[in-house]
Amino acid sequence: MSYTLSAYAIDLKNLRDTVGEADEKLQKKIIRSNPDEFDDEDDFDPGSGRVPLATALENLLAGKASLSDDYAQHAYALEELCRFLAKKDWNGYILDSQKQSITRFLDNPPTQLPGSTGLPSIGTIESDELPRIVDSIKEQWEIADDGELEEDASEIIEVFKFAQKKRLGVVLVWG
Repeated sequence: MSYTLSAYAIDLKNLRDTVGEADEKLQKKIIRSNPDEFDDEDDFDPGSGRVPLATALENLLAGKASLSDDYAQHAYALEELCRFLAKKDWNGYILDSQKQSITRFLDNPPTQLPGSTGLPSIGTIESDELPRIVDSIKEQWEIADDGELEEDASEIIEVFKFAQKKRLGVVLVWG
C-alpha cells in the first residue's frame, strides 16, 4: 500500500509570521496560483460545518483557523500556503514501510489548526532537527528498499537536504 506525501522546504519563521497577518493580497495570489483547488464552493451541504477552502485560507491568514471545527479544510489551506511559500517541494507516493519512519513528525503542524487532528496529517521538522534526521530516514528507507532508494524516496531526501543546506524547515503533509 502507498500513501501520498508532500514535503515543503520552507522558512518556518516566515510561515508562522504570515499566519495572523490577514494579508488579502497574499490570499488572492495563493488562490490565483492554484485556482482549481479553490473551486469548491458547491461541494458542501449547508449546515455541514465544512467551509470552502478560500474561507479556510482567509481564516488561517487572519489567525482565526482555531475558531472553526473544520480541521481538514484548514489543514488543506495550510498546505496551499506552504506550497506557495516553499523554496522546494515534492509530492508523490511513499510505501507503508517508508511512512513508518516519518510518522513521528506527523500531527505536529507548524501553526494551530482547529479541532482534532485527522487527515491530512501535517508535521513539521525544524531546521535544527534536520541534520540528525535526514541520514536516519535515508538509512531506514534504504534498508526497506533492499539497499537502493526508489526515485520518489530519493526526491524526498533531496528536499530534506536542500532544506538542511539552506537552514529551512520542512512541512510534511500526508494523506
